This record gives sequence, C-alpha cells and structure tokens, in this order.
Amino acid sequence: MNKKGFTIIELTTSFGLTIVIITFLFQVLISLKELYVTSTIKTELLNRQAILSQKINLDLENKTLKSASKCGDNCINFIYDDGTNSELKLDNTN
Repeated sequence: MNKKGFTIIELTTSFGLTIVIITFLFQVLISLKELYVTSTIKTELLNRQAILSQKINLDLENKTLKSASKCGDNCINFIYDDGTNSELKLDNTN
C-alpha cells in the first residue's frame, strides 16, 4: 500500500515549526516598526534643532548683541544695540 500523507508527528512538527517562524517574523516586524518610529522622531528633532540654530545664528550675525539676560527658568532674553530684543524659551514638557 502506498501512503501519501503526513503522520501525526510530522503534522505536529510542521505546525509547531510554522508557529515559531511566524512568531519570529512578527517580532522582527515589531522591532522594525519601533526603529522606524524612533528614527522619524530623531529626524524631526534634528530638523527643528537646525532651524532654531539657523534663526539664532542669523540674528547674532546681523545684529550686535548688547546683552543677554534670564527671563525665567528656561528663557533667555537677547537685547541688541538697535533696541530690539528676542526671547529664547525652551519647553521641556515634551
């Protein structure tokens, strides 16, 4: 007689191996998603840092700084020779 089917042991083994592989693939997928989210946040923070640095440098290059004073816990007030001033406030809540 020619048997062309799986035995119970082969079926159970292949099913168990399939579950292990699917679990591993889901863990890899979740890790890649977390990595993508983290890198997106870091990129956004670096972009904001570059924009802020550029604005501060433009003000300091184009105007003569007379003084800088604290205007709070996370605040600096820049006073220029032409009578204008600008505030740099840092928001650490997020």
